[in-house]
Amino acid sequence: MKRDRRIFSIGLLFVLNIVFSQSLMNGYGFGGLSSSQSASVLGLGNQSLVSSFQSGVSLQNPATWMDLKFTKLNISYLNDQSVLESFDALNGQTLIGRGQLIIPIKEKYSFGLGLAPYRNQSISIIGAEESYIAFDDTLSTQKSLYSYGGINALFVGFGIAPKNEHRFGTKIHLLFGSTRQSLMNNVGGIATISNARFVYSGVLVDAYYNTNFEYPVNIFASVQFAYKPLSYISKLYHPFDDTNQSGYHDSEFYFMDFPYQSDISLAIENREENIHNPFQFELGFEWKMKDHISLSGELLSWEDKGDYSNLDFIMPLNDYVKSRQEYGFSLIRFTPALLAPKFWDKFQLRAGVHSSNYQLANELESIKEMSISFGFGFKFNVTGNQIDFAFRSGKRTYRDVLGVEYFQHAMVELSLSDLWFIKRRGNK
Repeated sequence: MKRDRRIFSIGLLFVLNIVFSQSLMNGYGFGGLSSSQSASVLGLGNQSLVSSFQSGVSLQNPATWMDLKFTKLNISYLNDQSVLESFDALNGQTLIGRGQLIIPIKEKYSFGLGLAPYRNQSISIIGAEESYIAFDDTLSTQKSLYSYGGINALFVGFGIAPKNEHRFGTKIHLLFGSTRQSLMNNVGGIATISNARFVYSGVLVDAYYNTNFEYPVNIFASVQFAYKPLSYISKLYHPFDDTNQSGYHDSEFYFMDFPYQSDISLAIENREENIHNPFQFELGFEWKMKDHISLSGELLSWEDKGDYSNLDFIMPLNDYVKSRQEYGFSLIRFTPALLAPKFWDKFQLRAGVHSSNYQLANELESIKEMSISFGFGFKFNVTGNQIDFAFRSGKRTYRDVLGVEYFQHAMVELSLSDLWFIKRRGNK
């Protein structure tokens, strides 16, 4: 037990000491990133349908949850890093990934509840400084845009196995969150700032199906659609001169920023509907090979049918991902049994390759992405507690003016197991 804790501590320390940051893709609307919130899935190269956590189970596919023997409580932590080669810029983010509770019921049903990030944004765009002469004086000007915040998904999932050969599942995502934006125009050292706030809401629905035949190959499929497309309420605040360079519109008590808050109108409120309306289809297969080894693959087609015509001011890069296609193949070695006699048998090994093609709305050239990934899981305790690590590295090729971006994802996930909410054997 002490050795298990030591392994966990060393692994967590390794992840927390890596400096990571956020990708340029965060500026391309809601379809710009497709990173997983589960380490076991990321280790396969972002394949969410096929078995990845243990044989027959994916933490992101409720149609597989009924194969769990114990209730699972898991949480993940994600670090991202990206380097844009042409600008020699390091950008990124660190965040908590997915937290969820999964309850299998009599090997025929399952229930899950969790919280995960849907889209995070932390963007700083600083324009080039320009100078011009006015009234025999040289003035410098510079424009900057800062946007930060995000959208989270509170989800509930259900699974059912009416027959052993067929499994069905569904997941409902309640989207909520907010972002803030500041547009700054600096003239001669005095910045004029325009602030805005956006509060989001929406509902997405996933439907899952997979076979569970005794044959070597099983098929997985899922569809996602918007039951209530994403909408937002915006608050646009009156611009002000930030004379004390605090970044905030200080109250007139300080007699610094202009105009005083008492001299301006309240924020202008507006509501926009159908700003994000995704439709996604995903298909996967899993070939069970000998010695607990499986070869799997997935393909994904994603399209945003939302209305972006009035969203120029919340799209920092003046473009967005209209559609996305992904392909991936992976190889995994599962643990032979819950109580493995050998120390080596407590490990699960994962590796995968992944390719994505992002089509922008206003560009003929697409953004291409290639990556490789690997990971491992370690089981401890008689109930099958598990800690998973995953690492993914790749590159994205943009249009010529932006060049190539290299990225890395590292994730750690802890899963605790017990008989919570499950009737113990021997009890009536």
